[in-house]
Amino acid sequence: MTRSLPDRIAGRLDPEGAVAAVAAEVIQEKAEALADTKRKLKERLAALAEATDDTERAQALRAAADAAYGFVIQRELCGLRDSDGALAQLGAPRAVIVRMGVR
Repeated sequence: MTRSLPDRIAGRLDPEGAVAAVAAEVIQEKAEALADTKRKLKERLAALAEATDDTERAQALRAAADAAYGFVIQRELCGLRDSDGALAQLGAPRAVIVRMGVR
């Protein structure tokens, strides 16, 4: 059995406005996720720069590469395809970029 909304409620619904509101919320979530991945990458790069011995450096390199990979993926989800410049701006060393492909 199909039921329809009463006219007084149906008249208030704005499907286009609802879609626009959801789209704006999705964009906000993507931006926040990108900011989080960027912050995490910065932290991991700082830890890599502070690593003192080989074991610590290897672990920091792996963590930085994982964070860089997540950052690149999140940028692509936001429609930002070229991440080379962003990684260079953040100071990601070549070792991190090369390690991103090693899984």
